[in-house]
Amino acid sequence: MKEAIAMLKRPIVLSVLSNRSVRRRGFTLTEVAIVLGVMGIVMAALWTIFSTVSANQKVVIAVQEASFIAENYRGLYGHRGIEEKVGAITPVTCLGVADGFFPPTMVNPAVVCVDAPVGDPTTWPKHPWGDAVGVSVIPAEQSIQVGFNNLPLAACVQLATQIPDSATIFNVALPSTIVHPPITPTVAVAGCVPIVAGGPLNLQILYRAR
Repeated sequence: MKEAIAMLKRPIVLSVLSNRSVRRRGFTLTEVAIVLGVMGIVMAALWTIFSTVSANQKVVIAVQEASFIAENYRGLYGHRGIEEKVGAITPVTCLGVADGFFPPTMVNPAVVCVDAPVGDPTTWPKHPWGDAVGVSVIPAEQSIQVGFNNLPLAACVQLATQIPDSATIFNVALPSTIVHPPITPTVAVAGCVPIVAGGPLNLQILYRAR
């Protein structure tokens, strides 16, 4: 009983925490740097994936465009033979533009296409990498040539390896040499070089006219 009474007589001391002890601690510079570093790595990985998907999509579109173009020209020249309509290698890009042989996404309707006497590639339809696509008919080969001008090296290699078996391809470095699909990356790399050092990198795809 005496102990209980003694406890009641003891003063009650309230412990009050100071403002400093309850203040919320912020991030240190090291912690902020780590978070930013992780975010940078994640963003770089996402950008790499996006760039790869975008590049692959351009190749798919270019292959589809080339096949579409060749099929339309084949309908014009394939039935009677090229020799009966043209006697030599002839640029026919603007003829195809006028007749709707190119996908609408490739053509700028505000630009007048110029083929002759000297073709003006700046007026021709554009491939997914932003430069010109030209078309010629080649009687000696009984072929329709679809040329992709001024390609990036990676695009040239990817496009060359995706050419369908129904087509053949000019070796870019040696235009007299024709390479037949399927084309390996090694062959594509060897062929995707400018004819003239420092010049544009052009890829020529041949499709049989019939």
